[in-house]
Amino acid sequence: MGARMDSPTESELSFSRPPIVEAVVERRFATSIGMDVVESLRRQFEPGYPAISQLAEMSVTVNPIGAQPQVSHNMTGYRLTDRNASAVILISTNGIVFSRLAPYPGWREFSEGAAAVFQTARETMKYSTLSRIGVRYINRIDIPVRIADAKVVPIQLEDYLLIYPTFPASVLPPAQGYTMQCITFLPNIECRATIGVATVPPAVPHHLSIVFDIDLGREVQVPQREDEISEVLDMIRSEKNRIFVSCLTDKAKELFQ
Repeated sequence: MGARMDSPTESELSFSRPPIVEAVVERRFATSIGMDVVESLRRQFEPGYPAISQLAEMSVTVNPIGAQPQVSHNMTGYRLTDRNASAVILISTNGIVFSRLAPYPGWREFSEGAAAVFQTARETMKYSTLSRIGVRYINRIDIPVRIADAKVVPIQLEDYLLIYPTFPASVLPPAQGYTMQCITFLPNIECRATIGVATVPPAVPHHLSIVFDIDLGREVQVPQREDEISEVLDMIRSEKNRIFVSCLTDKAKELFQ
């Protein structure tokens, strides 16, 4: 795996049809909050986010031989969706997440919406030390399938993404599907990067769909003041852009123009 990691120019990021299907900002608590605080947050956000479902963790207890295992579901929070089904808030005992679904409105509107949610949360629950702040962008790249001589022309995934598996040609034929996850530390912004790439069922007929998932999070020297958090999030966003552009070929970028 490899890609030249130059800094992208503004023109390189001016895609008329960005492939973002979901953008996420997360704040994780250093110490879990109680369900009473989660309930207070739910009531605070419910007027603007009326579609609500519960979040739960499943646990399995293995009993002595011959006895059935016990399965329990422990409620941990709520998923709240706004009336337009375009924004989501996840409230749990471990943290708060704000998410915007496609169409992506741009960083300014997205980050301002996240800041408003977190400000309301802080006013409701008071101060809680953060152990992680992060930004995640889930992109879906839809590649048209070409037909020649009444046959489907195989798509070479490396023609579009510079993150792909390699193996001896004598072992397997060219891959038409794969799942990969790369984890590394970015010292320039002191963040852990988790980059996932996978083929998924096509979202558009006669296309091949690839998910390109970029998750960057600060877990050391985590800022606690709102102005410092905003500054770090801007840095993370710039680094996300650099990774995104650096891992795409020109052929892939043409799909978003």
